[in-house]
Amino acid sequence: MFVIREGARSRLCRGPQKVSKARWFELLEVLFPARWETRENCEVFTVPELHAGNIYLHGVRIDDNYFTINEDYDVSVEDLIRVCREEFLAS
Repeated sequence: MFVIREGARSRLCRGPQKVSKARWFELLEVLFPARWETRENCEVFTVPELHAGNIYLHGVRIDDNYFTINEDYDVSVEDLIRVCREEFLAS
């Protein structure tokens, strides 16, 4: 397996980004998702196109809020949802 250097990883994985509903669905529909799961009011998918090493683009929906995040393929759905909530939805 190809391992990317920490500097490259930090450039690719900069945390969640808020996106429009249209952009989120565009990413969902461009290629059949490699992974697509729901948890209560949340939905997470993984775009099957590899960025580098083991880094993939994930789409996260929490209620009517839409995000993308570059992260390892095997990151848990719960962790992706948690990071987006902490970054954008914490009260």
